[in-house]
Amino acid sequence: YIGQALHKDYLVPAKILHNDRAAYYEYGGWAYETKDNLKIFCTKEPEQFEWIYTSVKNLNTITGQFLVIGGYESAKSTIYIGRTKSAGLVLIGKVVADSSSEALYVAQNGKSHSYTSYEVLSYKEKDKNQQHTTSVVKTVDQNVLN
Repeated sequence: YIGQALHKDYLVPAKILHNDRAAYYEYGGWAYETKDNLKIFCTKEPEQFEWIYTSVKNLNTITGQFLVIGGYESAKSTIYIGRTKSAGLVLIGKVVADSSSEALYVAQNGKSHSYTSYEVLSYKEKDKNQQHTTSVVKTVDQNVLN
């Protein structure tokens, strides 16, 4: 699942595994795990979201899509939600844009990894005839994860 974790005063994208009480994320070159201050992304309209394959060089050339902002670390960089596959696993993490450290950063096996090619989550704009409902980010109650 896609989630968010609060790290100090920053909100960062995280991966939440099925039947696991923790979220896993990368921050500052380190991998972290937390069971506190989590959010999980939920929507009634999954068809409005899609993954777009891109790279560090091409991220800023994506047009006609709304990239899903996944959090914030500072006023200097935009953080999007990204994913990649490695060793048969889907890895969720943060795409850092607009800085000197542009890449997808993920936590895997207790370590931080970065990728220059990845997929970024986008929201497809509806045409004017479609009814618009809002996607929801919910705070995770730890009792739900039991």
